Amino acid sequence: MKGLIFFTLLILISGCGVMADEPDVEGSVVIHMDQPEMFVLFVEDSYSGADYEWPGHGHVESQEDYEVEAYLVHVTDETVIKVEENGEKVELFSDDTDTLARMNTFRSAIPLQVKASFTEDFTPIEKTEQKSRFSYEWSLLPVYEAEELILTRPDKEDVIDSLDLGRGSRNMEWLIVMEFSDEPFEWNWHDPAYDEIHHYSNSNAQAVFRRMSHHEDKTLYEDVVASFPWFMIINGEQEVVHESASLDEVYTFFDQYFDEE
Repeated sequence: MKGLIFFTLLILISGCGVMADEPDVEGSVVIHMDQPEMFVLFVEDSYSGADYEWPGHGHVESQEDYEVEAYLVHVTDETVIKVEENGEKVELFSDDTDTLARMNTFRSAIPLQVKASFTEDFTPIEKTEQKSRFSYEWSLLPVYEAEELILTRPDKEDVIDSLDLGRGSRNMEWLIVMEFSDEPFEWNWHDPAYDEIHHYSNSNAQAVFRRMSHHEDKTLYEDVVASFPWFMIINGEQEVVHESASLDEVYTFFDQYFDEE
């Protein structure tokens, strides 16, 4: 009898342990413009279900009867951030305590999938009415402090699909250089690579530079690139037109591309 009671208690204890490891909510990271140390965790809406569709740049008319389930998540230096595929920790905070507020991990426009556990009790909400699909216009979202975030690595297709090139101008060719860096994050308003690549732009083509990763979060992009650093050029048709491990090779590509125009 005692053995049966012990076995029953063991099952109950094990069951509680499993429940404790369950995340409070799962969804995708949506860019949030006002507080860089916070992001919107999107669960689902009445427009596209569980797959958030970024409205793109420019004016979007208010949409009647638009509803969304989403939460505002606060990330602190105590938040544990891991990669789901291997459990590796992502160390966003460095010696500079303001690093996270300047990093693009949660602001890259790539729809990272996330499982979130919070420091306080979590109460799911029903979808609430909002005036548009722009996340930075959503109001009265519940705010939670993240205890642990489990991020799923995007793949190459996820990264390419996240780009919104050429929508604003049908007559303009877009070329975007994406750098996946392994250098530590450094705040720099005037990035030399950005300025150099932008100088290739003309009346027919727009060249843009975006740094997608740093040393602190490069593990999230190991399914996207072959090595670090890595450079990928995407055109307005969302096609990869060049890849290399050298910025000099990117410049060579642009020299040849614009000479042929």
